[in-house]
Parts: sequence; C-alpha cells; structure tokens
Amino acid sequence: MWRHFRKACLWCASVHQTVPEKRLPTAAPPSHQLPWLSWHPGLVGLVTFLLVVVPLLIAVWNMHSQADRILKATIQEQLLSSARVLAQSVDPDVHATLKKAEQEKSPQYEALVRRMEQARSTIDTVRMIKFSYTCVLDGDDVRFVVDTTPEGDADHDGTEDKAHLMELYEHPSPTLRHVLLNGVAMVDQKPYSDRWGTFMSAFAPIIDARRQVVGATGVDVSLEDFELQRSGLRHVATLSAFGVIFLAYLAGHGMAGYHSRLKSSVQSLMKANEAAMTAERVKNDFLGAMSHELRTPLNAVLGMSEMLAQTKLDASQQEMITTVQRSGESLLGTLTSILEFTQLDGGRSQVKAEETHLDTLLQEVQKPHEAALREKGLTVVHQIEENCPPFFTAQTALIRQVLSHLVSNAIKFTDTGGIEIRVKATRHDTGGGRLHFEVRDTGIGIAGHHVTRLFEPLFQADGGTTRRHGGTGMGLALCKRLCDAMKAHIWAESKPGQGSSFHVDVPVEVFRTIVVSASPLAFVWTHDSTARMLATRVIEKNGSVVHAVNSLGELKNHAQLTEAAFLVIDAHEASAETVAELRGLAKAARLIVIHGQTEPNSHPAADVIVPAPVKPADLRKALEL
Repeated sequence: MWRHFRKACLWCASVHQTVPEKRLPTAAPPSHQLPWLSWHPGLVGLVTFLLVVVPLLIAVWNMHSQADRILKATIQEQLLSSARVLAQSVDPDVHATLKKAEQEKSPQYEALVRRMEQARSTIDTVRMIKFSYTCVLDGDDVRFVVDTTPEGDADHDGTEDKAHLMELYEHPSPTLRHVLLNGVAMVDQKPYSDRWGTFMSAFAPIIDARRQVVGATGVDVSLEDFELQRSGLRHVATLSAFGVIFLAYLAGHGMAGYHSRLKSSVQSLMKANEAAMTAERVKNDFLGAMSHELRTPLNAVLGMSEMLAQTKLDASQQEMITTVQRSGESLLGTLTSILEFTQLDGGRSQVKAEETHLDTLLQEVQKPHEAALREKGLTVVHQIEENCPPFFTAQTALIRQVLSHLVSNAIKFTDTGGIEIRVKATRHDTGGGRLHFEVRDTGIGIAGHHVTRLFEPLFQADGGTTRRHGGTGMGLALCKRLCDAMKAHIWAESKPGQGSSFHVDVPVEVFRTIVVSASPLAFVWTHDSTARMLATRVIEKNGSVVHAVNSLGELKNHAQLTEAAFLVIDAHEASAETVAELRGLAKAARLIVIHGQTEPNSHPAADVIVPAPVKPADLRKALEL
C-alpha cells in the first residue's frame, strides 16, 4: 500500500513540475531574514573591522591624552618644587648684596653657588635640570645674579653656558618677570626660547625677613628632555594602536569567514526548507485530491444504495445493502477526516468567531449521531453548570467539530450505558473567559501508557479493538490540530473497563446573558405584508409585544425604541448604514435582518440575517439565539 502511495506522490511531484508556476509558487525568503546576510563577506569583514577599530582607537587616544596630561603636570610640579627648594637655600641678605660683576669671585658668591649646587644634587636625582640660577629685577631689566653652571661650552652649541653676575637676561620668560613682580612661584605652561635654547622652566621668589622679594630662583629643563619623558607614553600608545588594528583585522577576517559559512548554511537551509514545503504541498494536494476524487463516486454509491434500500428486497438483500451503506458511511467519514486534517496541516482552514447559544451548540453536536445512538441503545445527557451564560462568542465551528469527533469516538467504543457532556464556564473581568467541555463515556477505556499518545496521527491503542470497533486513528489527531488552531487545550483521562473522559478547554471572547422582561418589546419594519404578519405571529408566540412601523422616522422617533428587545428589519427597507444607525439607538436589542444576504459583510451590525424566503422556523431560531 505504502509503495503505491509513494509512487503516487512521486507522480504528483512530477506533475507539479510541469504545471505553471502560479500553481506551485516558489517559497519566498523569510521576511525576517537579516539584511546583512546578503552582503559580500569582504564588506562584512570591513564593517566589522571598522566597528572594532574605531572605538578602540578612540579609547587608546583618550587614555594617552589623560596620561600625558598627568605626566606633564607631574613634571611641572617637580620643577616648581625644585625652584622652591633652591629659593630656600639662598640667603636673601647675602643675595641682596651681590650687585657688581666684580663680586663674582667673592666668598659670598661662591658660598651661594655651593649651597645651590648641594640643594640641586639633592632634589635632581635623575639629572633632568639643565640650568639653575637666580635673577633680580633691575628697573625694567632682568639680570642674572648666581648661576651654578660651570664656565665653558659643555654642550658645544657655540655659546658659553654660564651667565655672569649682573649679566642682562635679554629674553627672559614672561613667567620669571611675573614671579619677580608678584612674589608667587610659577611654572611655564608653554616652552620658551632664549640664547641657550628652548626650555620648560619653574621659578620661585627669594623673600627676605621683611617679606620683600629680593630675587627669584629658576630651574630649566630642555624641551628635548621634557619631550623625552613624554615619548615613552607615545610609544606605548603607538604599540597599543597597532595592537588594536591587528585585533580588529583578526575580528574582521574571522567575521568575513563566519559570514561566508553562515550564508552558505542559510542558503542550504532555505533550499531544504523549500524542498520540505514542496513535499508538504505535494502530500497535502495528493491527499486532498484523493479525498475529493473518492468522495464524489462514494456519494453516488451511498445515494444509489439508499434508493436501492427503498425498493422491494428480501432479507438477505436488505442485509447486504445495509452493510454497503454502513461501510460507505464509514469510508466517507474517514475521507472527510483526512481532508480536514490536510487542510489544518496546510494552514488553509480559517474560522471566524461567532456568537452561539450553548444549548443549540450541544443539540447540533448530538443530532448527526442520533441514528448511531438509537442503534446501540445509548443515551446522551447534557449537564450545564448554572453559572454558564447561555450565549458566548468563540470559534464555534471548530468547537462543534471537536465535540462531534469526541461524541463519535465515545459512541464507537461504548456498548452499554451512555455518554455525558458536561459544561462549565470560567468568566474573566474583561467579559470573556473559558468554556470547559467534558465528554464522558462508559466504554472500554484505555490503558494509562496509551493515553499520552492518543492525539498522535494514525495511533491506535489496540489493533484487535480497532478491528472490532473501527477507526483510523485520525479523529483525535484532528481534534488536537483543531484545538491548537483555536488556542484551546485537550486531554484525556481513562482506565481500562471504566470508560474515558475527554476534556476540551476553549477560549471565549465574550459571554452574554440576556435578561428579558415579562413582556419584551419588539419592532417590525417591513412593507411586505406577508413577512410582517409572519414575523408578528412568531414574535407574539415568543411572548413579546410587537410594534409594526412603516418608516425609519417612525421607528427612530418611537419613545420605547431604547427598551426594545428585538428589532426585525427588512433588508429591502434599510441599508447597511441604516442598520448600523439603529444598532446605536437600540444597543440592547437583538437586531434581525430579514430578506438579507448571508454574507457576513452585507449587514455587519446585524446579530442574525434571515435570508428569503422567511420561514417561521428560521425566525424562531433567530429569536432564540
């Protein structure tokens, strides 16, 4: 059997390849696919490189800038401390007496030089200070007093290194002049140049006992030495930048390779998904086509056998035709289950929510099975809890289908006793809630280890039981798919020999309870005298007081319109907009449109549409919903 089924699938696949593209569309790429997945791997690598290298280089630059500022401030603070120490080593009274060049060889001058050299050697352990000296302000000129630099040209720059006593300082630092005038120690913020070179310097005032500024000490660091101290940081920053670039290159190269592999994998998955979807469509189309093709002649067989059963037949012929009818109906049910299963499996079954009366739903579920119930002598009992509202809005068609399958299953496996359908409601503050259906039978029951697999397609707990009672294993699987489609829950409880209970818990959008007064009001608006008389009689028998109106204005101006329980409107008199307007005026009324089209969008504001010709049974049903 499966060999023939496989050949048929292969044949259908070959047919699909020869039909136009519109019959078997190619699977479109997923809408959620990442846009960068279509990029070239090199572009992905470049973007990754930039995303890594730019923020890291900015971070390296910020760290270098902060470290450089800290180092510069530290060097300047060291220079300022050195200048202050030198200023404290100078005797201000002796310094004030050195005013002539001839005093450069005096013992006082040499003593000051020695004391300054001792202080300098103490504070300048790394030999960073190039010059240390003192100066005084002579009018507007700045002149050297003590210079600890030895005589000669030690640095071979063509200029004598030592400054002599009272020698004019031709290009002094502005900071030095400020210290001499204000008596506050300061350090240069920018390098300055004189005949000895370019320096960063610090200056401290020499103050006598009378708190007078008698001079200032200065310490110079050459710009080359100053920059040499900062160059270490630049080297570290440069090496860090190269390291960042190398890491970013590795990240970009790795991401490009990963993207290439990912792109290849995604393309393979898309092809595999497309092939799977094609195979799924082939399977569904095959099963659907076979179901339709088999149902057509089978309906003819059942029709002809029913007509044949009504002719004169002897007992054996009647038994044979009855067997044909039962077998045909069983096969028709199986084909219907297969067709419904494939429609759900392919996502082609969409059902809108509709309002339904709970009693009516249960009667509709039971009605198709009355013949089977009579044949086996079984009874069906409905037990509805008192808190269940009579009306609810949900996917009633799917609920009806699930309950019908469960009742059919219960009848199939129950030989004595009966079937009970229990209903209870759980209401939420939003107006909706959930309905819990329980279908309980007194049948043969199911072993516990089989209960969890009942809802698998084609699963049958016992082959011997199946041969006796029939079934294909599709019904409960279909119920599971239907429950999944409406976001409901289904489960089973059973014990061998004690029957089974199947539970279905379905979501409900709205519960509605109608409180009708002793004599509810009803309005009938139609110019069709026959329809008016028919509607009036049916509504009056329902216990309502009827008011017949002849125009829209008469209806709208009626004082009791807002109290109406029923509005019966002729579609020939009122458009969809007029019906919607009346719905706003009589919000509590059940609005019934007669002679209307059965499409849901013809009168969306109506509760019930009764098509022509209007029948009393249809009106009674509309009033009871």
